[in-house]
Amino acid sequence: FPSHPDLTHPPLAGPPPQVAAMAYNPSRARLSPPAPAAPRPRKRGRSPSAPGAAVWRASAYVSPFDHRRRWQDPAGASGRVWQGYHAPHAPVPSRRWVFADEVSTSGSDACTIMSYNILADNNARNHPDLYLDVPWDALRWDSRRRLIIHEIRHWDSDLVCLQEVDRFREIAAEMKNKGYECSFKGRTGDAKDGCATFWKSERLRLLEEDSIDFSEFSLRNNVAQVLVFELNGTQKFVLGNIHVLFNPKRGDIKMGQ
Repeated sequence: FPSHPDLTHPPLAGPPPQVAAMAYNPSRARLSPPAPAAPRPRKRGRSPSAPGAAVWRASAYVSPFDHRRRWQDPAGASGRVWQGYHAPHAPVPSRRWVFADEVSTSGSDACTIMSYNILADNNARNHPDLYLDVPWDALRWDSRRRLIIHEIRHWDSDLVCLQEVDRFREIAAEMKNKGYECSFKGRTGDAKDGCATFWKSERLRLLEEDSIDFSEFSLRNNVAQVLVFELNGTQKFVLGNIHVLFNPKRGDIKMGQ
């Protein structure tokens, strides 16, 4: 190297020249996997809701946080996302019944049974991402309770089996005013809801009652009610009320329950 002209040349006067050095610094985007593409804007149109509840048109994707914030703090929600109006109250849909050719029981020995999963208020508030197509106001318990009681009274069933009940006292107070007696069995573990059964005391008399805690059989924290009734002092029958596990991938647990 001593014979190299650049190394043997006498140093120049003045400060040494400044050399710009660029070091490779991987950014966060290079180290992280690519972010998922944003959902495409949704088409304008009506979303289903309960009778008398607000109906909305969605013009863009809304995150679960903004979905809730739009109702809790309308002034703080960014952008013009929702355009709302009040839908007219719709009557309860009627059902077309198909009767057997021969009726094996008389009218006095027949009874009607209604089963209804009413969506626990705790589940509706803690999982808003599952109900993005439903206006937050329609998910409010005060609004849903009124509609649920209205529909139960409309059908006027002798027996009512409800699932996902976490406001039992409120519903029981409404039902007792209509001549119903009731029984409740809460789920085990951290769950706050359970199953509730109501019956008309003028037609039905409760003879026996029992419950099943599926956690005792390692079948999650679901429960079931088993009740024995006497109808008009003559007929006896057994009624079961159960909320089966939702997970569609665990058919083995569903079968066990």
